[in-house]
Amino acid sequence: MKRNVSGPDMAKPYRPLVLKVSVAALASAGMLTCASVWAQETKAVAAAADEGVVVVVTGVRKSAESALQIKRNSDQVIDTIVADDIGKFPDTNVAETLARVSGIQVRRDAGEANSVLIRGLPGIATLLNGREMYTTNGRYVNLADIPSTMLQRVDVYKSQSADLVEGGIAGVVDVRTNRPFDFKGYTFSANGHLENSDKSKSNDPNVGMMVSNRWKTAYGEFGALFGLSYVENKYQEERAFNTNPTAQGPNLTGPFVMGIEAIPGNRRRLAENVAVQWRPNADVELYAEGISTRYKNTFETDFFVGLPWLGNSVTTTTILGTN
Repeated sequence: MKRNVSGPDMAKPYRPLVLKVSVAALASAGMLTCASVWAQETKAVAAAADEGVVVVVTGVRKSAESALQIKRNSDQVIDTIVADDIGKFPDTNVAETLARVSGIQVRRDAGEANSVLIRGLPGIATLLNGREMYTTNGRYVNLADIPSTMLQRVDVYKSQSADLVEGGIAGVVDVRTNRPFDFKGYTFSANGHLENSDKSKSNDPNVGMMVSNRWKTAYGEFGALFGLSYVENKYQEERAFNTNPTAQGPNLTGPFVMGIEAIPGNRRRLAENVAVQWRPNADVELYAEGISTRYKNTFETDFFVGLPWLGNSVTTTTILGTN
């Protein structure tokens, strides 16, 4: 039988610190155990200073510190993933990113993580930037539809409080996206990679970009951000199945039905997000933001069903003393 189906179905991120070198030596964070290495680095930095070169210092420690600070300041049991840099999450979507959090389990289906459990329980409320968003699936956002490239951070509340949106019996997942005031000025980021699926024999693209800027005017400070992401995934899933073993003859048990299910498919997601901010003075800030996702999954399911005990006669040989 063949069935064809198709249908639609962080604290602020760490920003690189720019330092103009005006001294003849720059010590690294680690200990230098060799005097010659120190001398070589000192000469290199001094030469860079003479040429007016800007040294960009980056790191991932700030992201870990930001996540820890959020946990310390929270009255609830909370875990946080903070983007260490723009678009640096290695995962395809938010559901896959959450699999890295302790106490979080994800269900994988058709080549990707889609549903999320907190301590094994499915009753989860999902928020986007602290607000509940209604979709055709109900009172929650499909986390697999939000690309990781748009993330600023993800907060996972494992305990409830009065200020959280109700409905999350197991917990609440709050997905935070980037806004223009998160960055110092003009920022552009682009990333992409290919994923090789050995069973479907394909190289699938995963690309994303973000552009953001802010301006100071006579009417206050304005900021605008736009992000775009496209993910394609050709997958080949195989499942074996059988019924419970029953008596099929003298001293013999076995499943009456067994078989294999092959599911080839092609999944495509296109997502955009936009955010606009206005700060007329130091005490007032207004913003508007939105996200759009398009999802299409075309697949077929091929069944091979075996009925080993049907027929005019069945001859079996058993091991002595067993069934």
